[in-house]
Amino acid sequence: MVGRFDFVLKKLNIDPKETRLFKKINTMKKQQNASVSSLGEIRKILEFYKNATKEALLSNRNDFYRVDRRDASGYFGIMPKWKQKIGEYLFQIRNLKQKVVHIDICGRACGRSLGADKSYCFSLLTSDFSKRLLPNSKILIDGDLFNPVDFSGFLKIIKKGRVAPAFVSFMPMAGLQSYGFSNGRDKVFPNYEKITYHVLAKRLKSIVQVLRPGGYVLLERPFQCVGLGDFLLGIPQEKSEFALLVKAFARKIKCSVEIHSDIGGPYFLLRKWLK
Repeated sequence: MVGRFDFVLKKLNIDPKETRLFKKINTMKKQQNASVSSLGEIRKILEFYKNATKEALLSNRNDFYRVDRRDASGYFGIMPKWKQKIGEYLFQIRNLKQKVVHIDICGRACGRSLGADKSYCFSLLTSDFSKRLLPNSKILIDGDLFNPVDFSGFLKIIKKGRVAPAFVSFMPMAGLQSYGFSNGRDKVFPNYEKITYHVLAKRLKSIVQVLRPGGYVLLERPFQCVGLGDFLLGIPQEKSEFALLVKAFARKIKCSVEIHSDIGGPYFLLRKWLK
């Protein structure tokens, strides 16, 4: 039973020993009935990810993301201080006569206006029209964020460039709408939210691993419903459950974190420790 369970987790690119969630799952392995139930749920969630991706591609073949930004500076519309901080940091790197690389996850924004020489953009589907308008400073890679093969292939392309990224924009809310927790999905898959968060956390960890020491990650909540309960209770965004989870995970992946509370927030600016 354990072998079958771990095989499914590896399909998700998940280390079963890595978080409290999967420590609980390891305990569940000792109880055969619970293990069978959990194994079946993970399989169904894996299948759901695949189907959601297929439906997204079929429903909008031209462009999947409805809130695309062509310029990465557009992500900082309500965060001008962070925009200035990123711009100054990238300028310092350029002053050292070093190349500046930007990564955009779940989007196709170009970081040139912020000082990047090249942007690698990972999104589900790019239209032929968008590809024809592609500037030389932007490289588009199509792929499914929930597919570990697609994402590891993207990271290999980054590594082949031999320049560690200095700035990553990970603003997935528009691109991940099809994978959210709506329509009673939590009733069908009791652990859907936890497992989905774990997959996204794995992706963030992988991004930080290739990030330049001192580099930044701009991050937003992945789904519109995140933090709704805390909002209704009047809990400040910086003290919400999701914000506390991000702060704890940032420490785990050796990053400091700033929080910006605003409409659509909270927003996070992670910085990789220098050592």
